Amino acid sequence: MPQDDKPFFRPRFVPWHDRWPACALALTAMAAVVVFGVAGVAAAWKNPLYTPYLWVPCLLIGMAGGVMVSLLARLARRSREGSQHEGPS
Repeated sequence: MPQDDKPFFRPRFVPWHDRWPACALALTAMAAVVVFGVAGVAAAWKNPLYTPYLWVPCLLIGMAGGVMVSLLARLARRSREGSQHEGPS
């Protein structure tokens, strides 16, 4: 028996990693990674020996920023749909 895509008789299942507390925790962790990357950029600019490795903290900042944008888009889409699960009141 195939499963319906959008069943009307039961709520949509949301996995634990897609709930608001998990997304908030991931956003907090990615913000810490961005701060760590900014500190790495500052250290690389101060020491001329580290300047060739400036790409590493920039990569960290870019990847963490991408995860943050993805999570914020997911949370915004879910709040627009009206299916905010375990969100703040």
